[in-house]
Amino acid sequence: MSAEIEDLLNGVLKIRQPEENEGPRVNMDTILLAHFTKPKFSEKILEIGCAHGAVSLILAKRGYLMQGVDIQPHLIALASENAKLNGLEDMAEFYTGDLRDYKKYGMRRLMTG
Repeated sequence: MSAEIEDLLNGVLKIRQPEENEGPRVNMDTILLAHFTKPKFSEKILEIGCAHGAVSLILAKRGYLMQGVDIQPHLIALASENAKLNGLEDMAEFYTGDLRDYKKYGMRRLMTG
């Protein structure tokens, strides 16, 4: 994992990313997806395949309560670290799991309440 902290959105968000071959990295698609996502504030938001958490954290910075899930534990650890790095632990939670086994991982609360 990269120990280097990178600035996103002109320093609005700080993020640690996986190395090139250890997971997806932030790119323009990440920023655009977060920008064009316009949920209502009352909606429950689950990012499936959240990786390092950048989309969830951008939305959390905008005031949305976020939950993210990814099958790769090292990426969830990174996403959780990124939430703490940005003081967004109360706005964004991340879980390791496979949605096909959501009952096993206790993800029922992610999808229902």
